[in-house]
Amino acid sequence: MAQNTGLVINKIKGKIYFSRGYQRASELKEAIGFVEGKLPAKYLGIALSVNYLKARNYSSNIDKCREKIEGWMATTLSFTGRIELIKTVILGSCSIRYNLYISSVLKVLEAMFAKFLWRGKIHAWAWDKICKPKSEGGLAVTRIQEINNAAGVKLVCRCCNNPDCEKIG
Repeated sequence: MAQNTGLVINKIKGKIYFSRGYQRASELKEAIGFVEGKLPAKYLGIALSVNYLKARNYSSNIDKCREKIEGWMATTLSFTGRIELIKTVILGSCSIRYNLYISSVLKVLEAMFAKFLWRGKIHAWAWDKICKPKSEGGLAVTRIQEINNAAGVKLVCRCCNNPDCEKIG
């Protein structure tokens, strides 16, 4: 139990994962009382796997984002309103800020945003142009790749600044 907060680990919900070669798994499971989990699994909506994640591992995240966008498609927002919605609500709520995505998933998400912006019609501007700063003639929508890169750097910084964090790689 954490002495400061009073929080305890829920042994019913908790699972323990072992690497393929770990030989003392049964001893450790008995000692701590956790059930062994199998990968791939999800933790807080994020796919966990011992292998390189594929686009299919992110399908639930993509579907949640698609549902959110489809809910807004029926509204009669102006072009400016759709831009602001993408910048604030959609980019902030589609779990983009908390996950590290592979490039194919980023492309799917940006295509969904572009389709929402142009309401499924022919795109008058390329997405690259829309994501440029206003000083360069764009609309200052943040690229998902930039958010993804920032999440990766933040993860590395947390691990570097925390002596208890496992080494990456």
